[in-house]
Amino acid sequence: MEIDLEQTGGVSGRELRRVLKEKMPPIARKVVLIDFDDTIAPFGYMFSYPEPFPGVAEFTQALRKKGYSIGIFTSRLSPTWIKSANQNRKKQKRYLAKYCNQFGIAFDFMTAEKVPCEAYIDDKAIRFEENWAEIAERWAINVTK
Repeated sequence: MEIDLEQTGGVSGRELRRVLKEKMPPIARKVVLIDFDDTIAPFGYMFSYPEPFPGVAEFTQALRKKGYSIGIFTSRLSPTWIKSANQNRKKQKRYLAKYCNQFGIAFDFMTAEKVPCEAYIDDKAIRFEENWAEIAERWAINVTK
């Protein structure tokens, strides 16, 4: 099969096969995003410092030892949250960094963007496995044709 490099963003045939097999772009390798609210810490007041969920610090530290880059993925940094909570991005980032450092939670960056990664760990996620009917049933949505 002839590969049109323009359609693959300049990725070679060998790399393209690897990307398709892994189902992720190279930039996603060894990157994990972890949601903050109700995944790292209980959802609560804007700047409180509740104890994180048991095991999160140890998990992030073990990931780091395995060479992973860890992103704190949170809507607290999105323009929508910032505007609705009458906050600013800098203040939210300071709080998140202080929280993680205080409780020994390893991280490399913070984002509200769904950046390429190997996994998203999030309390609101629904895993898709070609199971739209099952997901619809869970949400009591009628999808009959």
